[in-house]
Amino acid sequence: MARESVGHLRAATVRFPSDARLNALVGELLVKSPEFAGWWAEHDVAVRSSLRKRFAHPDEGELAFFNESMELLGDGLLFMVYVPADEATAEVCKRLAAGAGTLRTGHRPAGRTLRAVGSRPAG
Repeated sequence: MARESVGHLRAATVRFPSDARLNALVGELLVKSPEFAGWWAEHDVAVRSSLRKRFAHPDEGELAFFNESMELLGDGLLFMVYVPADEATAEVCKRLAAGAGTLRTGHRPAGRTLRAVGSRPAG
């Protein structure tokens, strides 16, 4: 996983070559991690387009989604789609969508937010 992350970092430097913070991070990792430096020298580029992500819903518990993304216009703009990864999540989504018309725009009870709890490559 660490080696794949280096490929994703390299892809980010290609997309954002002028990002000073990103370049500083790579420079620091090259100096402090011989393992990173070896992987960086391989010039592998990885573009992750599909992930399985889990979220904790305050009322419904853990929900699992497949996340697909694609870059639009080659300008760093990403289009992302989330699709239920299992039948239980699909049922919760249907139930939540059915009641969506009753929610007030911008209303979110304090402390009741959806939060990510993990992700891994899909498949």
